[in-house]
Amino acid sequence: MDKKGLTKKQFILQTASSYITLLMGVFYLVTGLQEKKPGMWIPGIVLIAICLGLFLTLFIQWRRHPVVDEELDRKLMRNFKEGMKGSAIVFGIIVLGFLLAIGLALLLT
Repeated sequence: MDKKGLTKKQFILQTASSYITLLMGVFYLVTGLQEKKPGMWIPGIVLIAICLGLFLTLFIQWRRHPVVDEELDRKLMRNFKEGMKGSAIVFGIIVLGFLLAIGLALLLT
């Protein structure tokens, strides 16, 4: 197994993206326990366990193999910003499509 290091920004971005999955697991767990549905709280526990394992793995990798590379950090942030812009454009097109479809449906009924 190749021991690749992480820069601080890579560590932050990878853990931040995993927080969404962790929040989804907590939501499933709480909702499943409130509604007494094991089909919701069991996947919630699984998601929480996977996220905690991922956080632990990333932290250990970052601590054992730190990388200080400003150029890599700049490239990472540029790629992240471009990805966010692309996601925003796609999301905007989808929202406009739904608004157009709803508007046409309302006009035709």
